[in-house]
Amino acid sequence: MAAKLASDGLDLAAIAANGAYFTNVDSTATQPALPLNYLDFPGRPMPSGSVRLSVLYNENPDDNAPFYQATLAIAAKLPPSRVVMCGTV
Repeated sequence: MAAKLASDGLDLAAIAANGAYFTNVDSTATQPALPLNYLDFPGRPMPSGSVRLSVLYNENPDDNAPFYQATLAIAAKLPPSRVVMCGTV
């Protein structure tokens, strides 16, 4: 998956389509985008194999500690059955 991302880049159309699962995603929003609660998702249930992707952008790759800590905090909130993959590009 990392190799495909590195070679092909992000699928911007797919990312834009996922805006339906967040609040405050239009260009006039004054608050940060936030994920919807599952019960508010359009077209529930989610298709089998669906994933949530979180991308943390850091302009200073020499200081990844805060991003690593944020990733650990997010992963700790997920049910034990969920698969978490972390990496850098």
